Amino acid sequence: TATFKGVSKVREYQVKVLKEEAQLPTPKEIIDNAKKLVVVPEEVKDTFTLPVLLEGVAIKWSSSNTSYITISGSKATVKRPTDSDVTVTLTATFTYSSVVDTEKYQVKVISFRHQWLWLYRHYIEKFIYKNILKLIIDQRKMTTVTSKW
Repeated sequence: TATFKGVSKVREYQVKVLKEEAQLPTPKEIIDNAKKLVVVPEEVKDTFTLPVLLEGVAIKWSSSNTSYITISGSKATVKRPTDSDVTVTLTATFTYSSVVDTEKYQVKVISFRHQWLWLYRHYIEKFIYKNILKLIIDQRKMTTVTSKW
């Protein structure tokens, strides 16, 4: 009701009362959620990609051994060892707003030794199979020739 110079007017309004808004997550909670989304391979042989932005969280990567894994932006370049596998620690630095947190990931770089063993075994088996097959064919030819005598 509004009154002005003795004249009153009544007007009705509908008011909608909203529920209390849910509390927004803190920057630390946002970083923790982003950490859950990070997927880093446990074993590598080739170049792979790392996330650099998740849910608005910036991620910067570093390698504990740049002889085997070097990182430039999202690209992780792998140089495989020749003798034995090597484990490298990748450190992710998460930044959101002014909050910074880190997480470490272990990655095994698979050596060429495994590849050479596989190739060696593959070619040896192929060589043996080919020569045994040839020997069997040659023996059949000899048997056939012998049976004609």
